Amino acid sequence: MPTTFLLIRHGATDHLQRILSGRAPHIALNEKGWRQAETLAHLLAATPLDEIRTSPILRARETAAIVAKPHNLAPLEDPALLETNWGDWTLHTFAALNQDPAWLRFNQHRDIATPPGGESFSQVASRVTQYLESLSRQYPHHTLALITHADPIKAAVLHYSRQPLSAIQNLTIDPATYSAIVFPHTSPPRVLCSNNRQTEPRMLPTYVE
Repeated sequence: MPTTFLLIRHGATDHLQRILSGRAPHIALNEKGWRQAETLAHLLAATPLDEIRTSPILRARETAAIVAKPHNLAPLEDPALLETNWGDWTLHTFAALNQDPAWLRFNQHRDIATPPGGESFSQVASRVTQYLESLSRQYPHHTLALITHADPIKAAVLHYSRQPLSAIQNLTIDPATYSAIVFPHTSPPRVLCSNNRQTEPRMLPTYVE
C-alpha cells in the first residue's frame, strides 16, 4: 500500500468570498460549514484513517474534529498546514482589494508574486510539498487526513499533477472537499482526485498501489 494523503479544505465561514480571512485565528465555521463538514465526515467514515492532522486555525480545527469523530482519533495541530500568510491584506474585504492596483497586479502573477508582508504561492508550495514528502517517509503504508486551506491544497495538487503553479487560477478547491494524493513506493506520487465530495476514497480506481 502507498502512503495516502486526503487533503481536506475546512467548511464554509461567514467570510467566504467576502473577506480574506488568511491566518486570522478566530474565524469559525458557520451553520453551512458545520453541515458541509458533517457530510464529508459521513463520506469518509468507512475509510480507515491512521492519523488526522489539522491547521491550527479555528475553522480547520472545527472541521477536523467533525471528520475525526467516526474514527475515534484526536486531530494533531500542525503549523505546516497553515493558510497562506496574506500579510497586510489579512481581513480586508475583497470589494476593497479589488480596488487596490497592487492586489490586481498580484493576481496577474499569482504563482510568483508575494502579498505585502506575506507569503508567495511558490513558498506555500515548497512548504506543503516538503511536508508531504517528509510524512510519506515517516508513515509508509498509512492513510492520513490533513485538514487545511485552499491554497496549500492547490499547491500540492498542481505540483503532483505536474502542472505549473501559474495554473492556480484554473483550479477550484471548494469548502469541505478532499483531494487524494498517493505516494507509492515504486513510482512517483500522483493525484487521484481533487475537489471531491461525492466519491469515497476506497472507491477511487487507483486507490491501491
